[in-house]
Amino acid sequence: MPRGNRRDIGGWAVGIMRWVIIGAAVYAAALLLLHLCGVKAYIVMSGSMEPEIQTGSLCMVNRRASFDRIREGDVIAFETAGGMVTHRVVRKDGEWLETKGDANDISDGYTTTRENYRGETIFSVPYLGYLHFAVGRYRIVLAGLLVLFTLYNGTREITDRNRGRFDEFLQKK
Repeated sequence: MPRGNRRDIGGWAVGIMRWVIIGAAVYAAALLLLHLCGVKAYIVMSGSMEPEIQTGSLCMVNRRASFDRIREGDVIAFETAGGMVTHRVVRKDGEWLETKGDANDISDGYTTTRENYRGETIFSVPYLGYLHFAVGRYRIVLAGLLVLFTLYNGTREITDRNRGRFDEFLQKK
């Protein structure tokens, strides 16, 4: 492969890595900002809330939302033995909330109390849950790529700088 083509491919790869790193940094900053505001991200693992909330969506849950202010029709997150659930409140009865997934035919029953209530779902982003999962699962690989990218950029700059000096040296002779 001619040297120029290798350099073009390297530049292209570096450009992609640069945008991946910038995107990851913006994403991490946005999640940190939301976390500081009391909002936690949860991945939707089932289709029980479709079509409003799709499988693979990333739900943002306001963990500071008061249990007492929850009303029928609100979408909440609560914890069960099987994990986190995001369903709609269909009835409030004193200290209990009856919930149901929009796509489900029957309700969950009275599943939620103050103890297992985690917050109110304020919005969701379709398919972002898949990316969130992948980033969490492969964060060591991503960190390694960041280190390699940094090393590559640093050595490339040093090489380019030295190549210029060597060319000047040859021209003087």
